[in-house]
Amino acid sequence: MLTEARDPDEREKVVAASRAAALVACSWPRAELTALSYRVREVPGDPLPGKLAACASNRERAAVIAAELESRGGFPLVRSWRTASDAAAIHRMRELLADPRRVLERVRGYLEMSLRRLYRCRNIVLHGGSIGGIALPAALRTTAPLVGAALDRIAHAHLVADTPPLVLASRAETALRMVGDDLGPGLCDLID
Repeated sequence: MLTEARDPDEREKVVAASRAAALVACSWPRAELTALSYRVREVPGDPLPGKLAACASNRERAAVIAAELESRGGFPLVRSWRTASDAAAIHRMRELLADPRRVLERVRGYLEMSLRRLYRCRNIVLHGGSIGGIALPAALRTTAPLVGAALDRIAHAHLVADTPPLVLASRAETALRMVGDDLGPGLCDLID
């Protein structure tokens, strides 16, 4: 889905992993901001819950949370077993909002390394016949959600806008190059 005949055939060149990493990196900000939008605690006098209730889509909710983090730096969270995880998400999003290009390139690099590791494990299984490799369980554990996120983006783009996977990957790569630019996409609109 993410390769074509014109792709370079260099050793160690895993084009599909790079393209999938771009897709996941572009979808991460909105997913994280949307999840945070459902963790806001209602506090008397705070207009944020009302703003979120007025949103018609998750994209709007993510944009409201991004604006709130830029202006206030944080917001009250619902207390639960997830509070520490939510606080870490707020920290990640504040870092992303402060320097989107640097953070997204770093995230893309991490994603690409994980997906390339999966590809190497796949080669060991298919070409070497070994399923006992020490890296295989860790690679499967860390990359399964990433592959799922990439496939989710591809399926959504196909079903909603009939966008082919390579076109979507190209848009993601372009968005990553333009993020942070005045004419570039916002963090909630990287691959839309």
